[in-house]
Amino acid sequence: MKFRTISALAFCGAMFVGCQTPPPSTYSPQPTVQPTVKQTVKRQLTAEEVAVIQKGVRERLKDPDSARFGAMAAAQEGDDHSWVCGTVNAKNSFGGYTGDEPFMGMLTHLKAGDKVLRVFAVSGIGGTDSETYAVMATCKQYGVL
Repeated sequence: MKFRTISALAFCGAMFVGCQTPPPSTYSPQPTVQPTVKQTVKRQLTAEEVAVIQKGVRERLKDPDSARFGAMAAAQEGDDHSWVCGTVNAKNSFGGYTGDEPFMGMLTHLKAGDKVLRVFAVSGIGGTDSETYAVMATCKQYGVL
C-alpha cells in the first residue's frame, strides 16, 4: 500500500512538472492574397468564334447535342488570345437538363501562313458549388465579368 501511494504521488508530481505554459507562438499567418485582375480589354465575339467556342464546350459534355448556350463574354489579353466566359445548359447522365452552368476557357488564334486557326480550350465548367465558384472567380480575375 505504501508503494502505491508513493508511486501515485510521484506520478502526480511528474504531471505537474510537465505542465508549463508554452512560450508565445512565433507563428504569424500569411496575409490573404487577393488575385489580381488581369489587364484585359472586353470585346465582341464574331459568329465564327462563337461556333469554335461552342464546339470546344460540346467536346466536354456528356450529351453534346443537347447543349443550349446562353450569353458569352470575352476579354482580349494578348494579340492572339482571349478569355471567354458563358453559360451552357445540357443533359446529364440521367437525361435531365442541369440548368445553366458557367464555363470558361481560352480562345486562341494561331496563324499559319495566311490562314488563322481558332481553338477554344475549356478550363472549367460549373457543376458542383465549388466548381461553379471557381469558374466564376476565374472569370472575374481575368476581367471577363
